[in-house]
Amino acid sequence: MLPSNPYQLATDIYGIGFLTADKIARNLGVAPDSEFRYCAGIIHALSEAAEDGHCYLPQPELIENVIKLLTTDTHQPPEEAIANIIKDMASKEELIRESVRESYGEKLLLCYKPTFFHTEMNLAQMISRRLSQPIVQDMPRVRAWLERFMASRKIQLSPQQQQAVETAAYSPIMVLTGGPGVGKTFTTHTIVSLWKAMGKSIALAAPTGRAAQRLAEMTGLEAKTIHRLLEFDPKTMGFKRDHENPLPHNAIIADEASMLDLFLAHSLVKAVALGAQLLLVGDIDQLPSVGPGKVLADLINSLRVPVVRLTQVFRQAQQSAIVIAAHQINQGEYPTLEPISDNPVSDCLWHGGGHQPEHGVQAICELITDFIPRLGFNPACDVQVLCPMSRGLVGTRNLNAVLQGLLNPSSPDKPEIVRSGMTLRVGDVFDKPLKASTHHPAN
Repeated sequence: MLPSNPYQLATDIYGIGFLTADKIARNLGVAPDSEFRYCAGIIHALSEAAEDGHCYLPQPELIENVIKLLTTDTHQPPEEAIANIIKDMASKEELIRESVRESYGEKLLLCYKPTFFHTEMNLAQMISRRLSQPIVQDMPRVRAWLERFMASRKIQLSPQQQQAVETAAYSPIMVLTGGPGVGKTFTTHTIVSLWKAMGKSIALAAPTGRAAQRLAEMTGLEAKTIHRLLEFDPKTMGFKRDHENPLPHNAIIADEASMLDLFLAHSLVKAVALGAQLLLVGDIDQLPSVGPGKVLADLINSLRVPVVRLTQVFRQAQQSAIVIAAHQINQGEYPTLEPISDNPVSDCLWHGGGHQPEHGVQAICELITDFIPRLGFNPACDVQVLCPMSRGLVGTRNLNAVLQGLLNPSSPDKPEIVRSGMTLRVGDVFDKPLKASTHHPAN
């Protein structure tokens, strides 16, 4: 028995989305200007925006997206009708509207799904509450320890790095940021050494397994994914660690924090015990979160959380053309890149790749079969191809098939299985491709 509102199917049954519910509703004769349809379209538009990284949409943009979604050959929703439905949904708290003043003085209404708004507000309140309770620390003693640490290892931290270590001694929450080659890794290692000297119980975590592995190798301590640290429970689809059952540590480091989305950041902060310290390490110009929100960037831009930004590129990193190019791009400069040749002098070579997608595929094939082997590398083991999309000629799906044909072609001697539409053969080693996310600067 279908409900009186067929669009409720998209909410109640996993796997039925708005488009399927809309098709069912139209087959049942539900009018294209039905209030049920308009409400469902508004929620779907916000959900689609969340998949692109947005926590909210400005009302004019939301209305525009909903009209595109709901327009049929015989019906186009009026802007005023959608605006009235949004207003009515806000009065029933089915969505949240927040009024903000733009830089030129005009007011703008931001539209949130309630869970996004309340999670964002709660996260901000938790952080603000922690920042209001600074940790009392004997700073002369900390500085003396740091001097001994540098002398015993015959190293000299930069003034910025020393500031980061000192700030980590007393900050309930702190951000350590900076581009490649500026010493974030060694600074984090020094902070861990300081906290160990203080007798703190330390937990290390990162959003992905690979990042956690790097963190463990760098510090010599166990590191976990954030999901594992918070003890994710598949039965409840939630975390066992929270404010009622906080983490049993008084110092926590989350690396690659640019990848923290709104909900994971909220779960992490909620599980940090009162009085414990949280260090977020990351570069906002590197991998963004897959989910909605850009927490690290917002914390930095808030000017409320202690932030130490490392900017000095060290001598070893200055020898890397990759690091130099990254900093040039971040500073708005056109990077100086070495053209590809058989006698490279740097670690970063530029290949134009042509002007069409098929040219890019051809260039990758030539690099794999000719250029890379000539330089002495094994294309099957030493190469990883990164691309910003999954579809299209230069997307991961097509490139994996192309690379498989080059490196591990079909043969009667090789068993094959098909998984998710992809043929796998003995000898295939496909790493996960880089996945790009799009984020609105204001969201």
